[in-house]
Amino acid sequence: MKKKISIHGLFMNNKFVLVFSILLAIVIWGAASMTVAPEDTRVIENVKVTIEENEDSGYQIFGYQDTYIDVTVKGRRYLISPGALSADDISVVAKSKYVDYSGKQKLNLTATVKGNNDVKITDMSENSITVYYDTPKTSVFPVEVKLNSNLETVPEGYISLDPIASISNVTVTGPATEINKIEKVVAQVNLDYSLTETTALEAELQAVTANGSEAKYVSFVDDVENFTVTIPVSKVVEKPVSVRYLNMPEFYNDNMLEVNIYPKTVKVAAAQSVLDEMESLIIGTIDFSSLTNKNNKFTFSLNNIEEVKIMDGTTEVKVTVNCYPMSKKKFNVQSANVTFLNLGADQKASLVDKNIPGVQIIGPSASLSSLDGDTQLYAKIDLSGATEGVRDYKAVIYIKDNTRCWVYGEYTAKVRISKK
Repeated sequence: MKKKISIHGLFMNNKFVLVFSILLAIVIWGAASMTVAPEDTRVIENVKVTIEENEDSGYQIFGYQDTYIDVTVKGRRYLISPGALSADDISVVAKSKYVDYSGKQKLNLTATVKGNNDVKITDMSENSITVYYDTPKTSVFPVEVKLNSNLETVPEGYISLDPIASISNVTVTGPATEINKIEKVVAQVNLDYSLTETTALEAELQAVTANGSEAKYVSFVDDVENFTVTIPVSKVVEKPVSVRYLNMPEFYNDNMLEVNIYPKTVKVAAAQSVLDEMESLIIGTIDFSSLTNKNNKFTFSLNNIEEVKIMDGTTEVKVTVNCYPMSKKKFNVQSANVTFLNLGADQKASLVDKNIPGVQIIGPSASLSSLDGDTQLYAKIDLSGATEGVRDYKAVIYIKDNTRCWVYGEYTAKVRISKK
């Protein structure tokens, strides 16, 4: 048989009476706190201020950063305790009136407790905030680079050219009053060492007014977070001057004619990698077909040299190729030795004359004496796009089995083209 538990029996148990008394006291204390608890005050910190703008005025707030204030509340302790009330439960609003001018304005703050009328706001650490109003404006400005350094940009033996900004023009937006003050946008570059090669450096953009101060409340529309300025750096060296040769007979690869170049050297500036690949400064090309048996003179301009910068003021170089030891002799190129190139599939071609006459050959007397025009002189004629009829076409003359003579001058041949 189970033993029955009676209420009377429980209250005769001292342990039960103790536990029951404690629980009853807690219930009574809680009920009393809810109904007759005294009011208290508490300061709630870091309440965010919200601005309600009048969007119809055409003016905007510029330069405003999130503002936080402390709010003092009053109410029953259980209503304002940290567990019952936080900064998110309080609304602090700054309402703007209709704005019709640019400048600073004071906005009064209003604080309320969200959804609880039993808690009152008794004080705020700030009763107002000041904001700047203006009409918005956007303008484009070129970027000027300003290099800040206590050292020489490059050491002796090097030069630096004009810095190059990664963006040449930037778009600035902000209040019209400040935008109108901007005189230039400057890319500030700090350099604490000398450069010996072209280098890209991080730069900070600043919109600068006429009095040298930085414009307020403005920002850049472009992505300028990774803005850089590249400083081109070149090494300065003396390089010998040389020319290339076209259609040069094989013999002269190792036994070049007398060539005089003035000036023989030129001071140039270029990247180290470019200079390492450059044995000499090549200023132009001389075609052997332009060399006759005399002292041949040429003038080359340096204005179009791109791979280096001329540093000593030299603008032209004079070159003479002495061919006085050579002789000249005229030959005819036989029609059988003429090849027609790129002739249409339904066309045929022939020389109007029996040969190409008066071809001048330059070379040593002995080589000219042994040259057989009938078996060693040949010609190629390109007939690309040629039509039927008789016309003059350029003939490229070349010599076979002779490494010391060359063809002087340019030649044409009269060619008849007809259908097959």
